[in-house]
Amino acid sequence: MAHSYRDLRAWQSADNLAAEIFVLAGQHWTPPNACVWDQLRRASLSVALNLAEGYAQGPGARCRLHFRIAYGSAIETAALLDFLTRVGIDTTHLTVSADATKAMVYRLWQRSRSK
Repeated sequence: MAHSYRDLRAWQSADNLAAEIFVLAGQHWTPPNACVWDQLRRASLSVALNLAEGYAQGPGARCRLHFRIAYGSAIETAALLDFLTRVGIDTTHLTVSADATKAMVYRLWQRSRSK
């Protein structure tokens, strides 16, 4: 059992991904693409924050809700990275991390549903 949300592998992965996205956004942000980068930063950060908040709620419905929201934000993060790739910004290295994070969050959410 994790002693802190920081012990959750899904949170560690989400936190690292959000940090990488913040750095990449800072390198590529321009006024015409600001909305995409801002949404990507919010979505990626939402994954880690909802995992932390869900963990803090303890077992039960509130925890599951936050884990479900984290999963939705993980899907959104992956979709935004795919979009950026389609418009010519190479996000391949982040897409691999996003897919791994998404899978970990999904498993965590599913495990929380069985309790």
